Amino acid sequence: SDQRAELEVNGFRVLSFFDGEGAGHVPERVGEECERFYAVLDDKDPRPQIHLQHYLVAPERNEGYPHTYGEARALKDALCSDSRVRLVLSGHYHGGEALFKEGAVSFAVAPAFCQKPHPYRFYEVDDGGIHQREEHLR
Repeated sequence: SDQRAELEVNGFRVLSFFDGEGAGHVPERVGEECERFYAVLDDKDPRPQIHLQHYLVAPERNEGYPHTYGEARALKDALCSDSRVRLVLSGHYHGGEALFKEGAVSFAVAPAFCQKPHPYRFYEVDDGGIHQREEHLR
């Protein structure tokens, strides 16, 4: 939470959300983070958006442990209803999820870097869409 919550990268508005776990370890977006989330989706800034958060917005993955926000459906609906949102990146689910699209919004979940083969991903965002490439430590 000591990092900047918003920055611009190549004309994209990159928004980071710092959420925690609620009762039963279920991730939740509440308080100031929830207010900021809805405020950026309601403002008039025309720049395309990329959203970053630790927990999963989509897909729902709660096998053995809650990985997905309790309010994930509302968050996803809000993201998909804003034409500026291009990419939503999450973590917390060690298996990761490949890039997939719902409407005009692409979602991806980074795999755990701490587990072999130590994967990391690159995302290229351009007029042709969003492309994912995965590499591993050698």
